[in-house]
Amino acid sequence: MDKPLVSVIIPCYNVELYIEDCLNSCLNQTHSNIEIICIDNNCDDKTISIISAFQKAYPHITLLKESKQGPAAARNKGIKHARGEWIQFLDADDLLFPNKIEHQLEKSVDNAAFVAGSCISQKTDGETYTHPVSNKHLIYSLYFQWLGNTCSNLYNAKTINKTVLQDDSLPFSEETDFMFQLVQINDKVIVDDEPLTIIRERSTGSINKGDKANKYKGYIEVRLKLSQYLQVNQPEFYHLNKTKFDAHIFSYIRGLAHYDLNMANMYRLQLNISAPPTSTVKEKLYALSFKLCGFKTTETMLSVLKYLLSAFKKQP
Repeated sequence: MDKPLVSVIIPCYNVELYIEDCLNSCLNQTHSNIEIICIDNNCDDKTISIISAFQKAYPHITLLKESKQGPAAARNKGIKHARGEWIQFLDADDLLFPNKIEHQLEKSVDNAAFVAGSCISQKTDGETYTHPVSNKHLIYSLYFQWLGNTCSNLYNAKTINKTVLQDDSLPFSEETDFMFQLVQINDKVIVDDEPLTIIRERSTGSINKGDKANKYKGYIEVRLKLSQYLQVNQPEFYHLNKTKFDAHIFSYIRGLAHYDLNMANMYRLQLNISAPPTSTVKEKLYALSFKLCGFKTTETMLSVLKYLLSAFKKQP
């Protein structure tokens, strides 16, 4: 049987320090029937010249241009030009183990929406963490980021069908929203516990340049969408797990409060979170202040306290 063509789609934004290793990790795949589609997302460093040099030696590397900034817009450009039966997204600073694509193709079935793969996150200091995967309940797994991620997964082009695109208006969590679209079309997801993708963190220069407030908003917006879906379609399951959902999303609402307190409070009310989690002593103290003073006052007092403590530490 012929090996299926796999399209590797790589958004690129100022990755001159990473793109060579990334491309080599694709070219070293044990599954050789691949096309590599690089998307120039407004690079102004040496990234494009490096890719062009690779193109001379490897004609199955294509370079396209997408002027709308952001990884979702760049990936969508690649989706529209992909010819493969399966799609491998890869950020230009990340790496694939040599057998990644072959291994996941072996685990796949023709009617699966995608293979959800584990991955290794590598921090800037070299510390690593392996992400677990689970498909026991698809929406629950999506909510808690247990259904793989953009680069660790392998996507069936039949399910995408060039019509399921990533929401390029989202500043963050567009990959979760994309998978949510897919599982509503096809709920067959294969789990791959073997981590064969390395996600490398960068302190600067990421293609997703949204500020921190917008990243929190994007994450919360997608969880709102998942919550609303469960309330309509699986209300019993939603109410059974609402405490877990609330505890998880409340930490992101609090994160947003540092940048936009009114917006954070709006999300809290929209999600109907009337009480914060109380698992630890610190959480219990916060919950007491929340009960006595309310969310906005509690967050304001904490911000003032942090500022005063910071100013005190700076004094000689």
